[in-house]
Parts: sequence; C-alpha cells; structure tokens
Amino acid sequence: MTNLKLQMEKAILLADSLQGLIDLVNHIDISHPTYAEKEVLFYRLKILIEEYRLQLLTNELYRLNRFVSDERQTVMDESISSFLF
Repeated sequence: MTNLKLQMEKAILLADSLQGLIDLVNHIDISHPTYAEKEVLFYRLKILIEEYRLQLLTNELYRLNRFVSDERQTVMDESISSFLF
C-alpha cells in the first residue's frame, strides 16, 4: 500500500468518525431520562461542533479524497489511452 493510499484511508476514517459524532450529537433526544443528567455535556459537544465547524471539515475531507482519487484515475486513463492509441 502506497503512502498516499494510506493517507487517503486515514482521512476517510477520520471523516467517517467525525460524521458519526455529528450525527450522534444531533439525533440524541436530551429530554430522554437516560440523557437528561448529561444535558450540559451534549450542549458543550454541540457548541464544539459548531465552533470548530466539524461538518465543514468532514465534507472537505471527503471532497479532497474524491478529488485526489479522480485525478489519479484520470492520469491512469490517459496513460492507458496513450498506450492503446
């Protein structure tokens, strides 16, 4: 596995983890008795997500990985087409 491929895998895993955290915090019903005592914790997590713009960071990680992957595929396609023609 090349270093670039490894870095792309790490970025995708980080983006997946961040997206999971964002989804969890956004979908938890704080009024539920199980979570009522941790209301301050969830409020702080929501503020942290908004302050550091984690959703934007997650989307950017996905976009960059898609761009690098598409660029690499384009280079491969060009080299194959030049070989065939």
